[in-house]
Amino acid sequence: MPRSPLGSKKTIEQAIREQLLHRGRATKKDLTDRVNASFPTIGKLLDEMIDREEVYPLGEGPSSGGRRAQRYSYNASYRLGLAIYMEKQEMHSIVFDCLGEVKAQQRVSGSLENEGLALLLRLIAERREGYPRIGAIAIGVPGAVSHGKIIHIPDYTVLQHFHLQDYVERTTELPVIVENDMNAAVLGYQKRWHLPEEHTLVYMYFGANGPGAGIMTQGKVLQGSTHFAGEISYIFQQHRQSNEAGALTYDFHDARLLDALHRVIGSIVAILNPHQLIFSAAEVSGTILHVLKDPKTLYVPREHLPYMVASDWEQDYLVGLQHLGHEVLIQAMND
Repeated sequence: MPRSPLGSKKTIEQAIREQLLHRGRATKKDLTDRVNASFPTIGKLLDEMIDREEVYPLGEGPSSGGRRAQRYSYNASYRLGLAIYMEKQEMHSIVFDCLGEVKAQQRVSGSLENEGLALLLRLIAERREGYPRIGAIAIGVPGAVSHGKIIHIPDYTVLQHFHLQDYVERTTELPVIVENDMNAAVLGYQKRWHLPEEHTLVYMYFGANGPGAGIMTQGKVLQGSTHFAGEISYIFQQHRQSNEAGALTYDFHDARLLDALHRVIGSIVAILNPHQLIFSAAEVSGTILHVLKDPKTLYVPREHLPYMVASDWEQDYLVGLQHLGHEVLIQAMND
């Protein structure tokens, strides 16, 4: 990693933190070489970080002929992050440490429309009681989000035009990030598979709240000018059905729905020409993927089709939220 510029105590602490998180362990000399601060300054700050249990001394390393040097590692549980996604009839949460290791998971039932905010705050309070070191929160919602405000979530009137980030931050006094579910999912998929940033990805999901898509290009999630990118539910409105619980359902064996999906895929290919098109494995089987690749039903030449794959949507979603929450957590520690 590049050497950090000489700076304030906070800047040097941040650089030490980044080095230990990146390297796993380091000596004072290792840190002095990379942080661009004096040996005594590094030693003094390490002592302070040890006193507050942010850094652990590991003992002396192997000798190379001279005096063996003390090694240090970062306490990944010094601060924890909380990621929560809100769905129609449930919320799912994970607690994770500074290295991204999941410490706990929990799923709770409840209606997003009728008790969404109360349920969310109760879940956050319970998680903080069990894990008081939680220092940042990431929340995923089935709607369009602009700078923490839910700007489009038509099935949930209580959340429409609601600034969820501001509300939770004021209530918890913790830094919060709020993101659209599909934006988090496509980010999580890219992180899970360590895909190159130059790859363009489109992730489509139908789910209980209706169709949505997440788009990623050049390593960034495509939000659009009004943060409305990916709201493809309007394309499929005539194919909406509801089950007894009121959740939207889509019959992928319906010829009309498949034709509409083929047209959307053709549009995506013609406009974005993505490397991969991802679906939820819970919705789209291998048989349906085969049908979607059938040359007789395509609206674009087959050689321009992206790689189509079915993935674990819930896992992708949580990994994306965890990544966003981790960024907020580290930023909060550096501020």
